[in-house]
Amino acid sequence: MRGTFVYREGSLVPKHLAAPLHPRGERARDLPCPMLIRDHQDPVRSMADGKLYDSKSEMRRAYRQLGFEELGSDAPTTVAPPPEPDPSGDVIQAYCKVRDGYKPPPLETARVDEHGYDVLPGEAIGDA
Repeated sequence: MRGTFVYREGSLVPKHLAAPLHPRGERARDLPCPMLIRDHQDPVRSMADGKLYDSKSEMRRAYRQLGFEELGSDAPTTVAPPPEPDPSGDVIQAYCKVRDGYKPPPLETARVDEHGYDVLPGEAIGDA
């Protein structure tokens, strides 16, 4: 027989016929046990000072003393990029220079050897 089965009270039961493990409204957070966040942890090597810490609070204290900030595993908040500088000032300045007679020095034109390859400035044709 094909299908999905689950264990209920020691026997396999078709899943669509099985009673839920937690009746509606009862969740893990409703169970009568405290939620504990302990300070003790397995030893962890700090990337800030290279020491081993088995206490979260001691490691955080060392981070603060060294000027570091501990970040959680939350999604990082995005920071707006700095605004782009307004290029209109540069365009106006360039326009004024040209209007006043400024001429940029001529660019060196590309040269090609007998094989069709570009020759770099200062390089004689035929040198390689």
